[in-house]
Amino acid sequence: MKKLLVWFCLTAVSLGAAESFWAGLTSEQRALAGVDQLSESQRAALDALAQEYLKTQTVHVVTAASERARAEVKSKMEAERKARVGFLDEPTEADTIRTRIAGELRRWAPGTIIRMENGQGWQVEKGSDVRVFSPRQNPAVEIRPASFGSWKLFLMPDGAWVRVKRVI
Repeated sequence: MKKLLVWFCLTAVSLGAAESFWAGLTSEQRALAGVDQLSESQRAALDALAQEYLKTQTVHVVTAASERARAEVKSKMEAERKARVGFLDEPTEADTIRTRIAGELRRWAPGTIIRMENGQGWQVEKGSDVRVFSPRQNPAVEIRPASFGSWKLFLMPDGAWVRVKRVI
């Protein structure tokens, strides 16, 4: 049915205002559709119906296609936004990441990238305080979702934390 509608629309559009729908059909198409025996007034009625159908269906087809395209773009943009932080769905408390820092931790400051044993890299957000620690080898951390799509890195077991964003 879709192919017939597309063929009909393309045929009607290609004919333009100068020719009628009837004139655009070949004798084989007329015979196949069973309309080869129509009178002049029936042909004129068929042309008028075809023009009206074309006008209404073109509007519906274009509107539906536009709505589908908008929805697809919105969905794709949302998926890309979520993928940037490493999750396909909006993070919840269950999305807490438990891992260890790869190597030694002595301090963090705004802009510091902290590499994890799981391969992720998290950058300390601007506006965070500089924090100095006694050297710790591969300390355990939890990275938890926070408000407004942000993340907090908690140093375990003492609970010192800093706002971070995923960069790797």
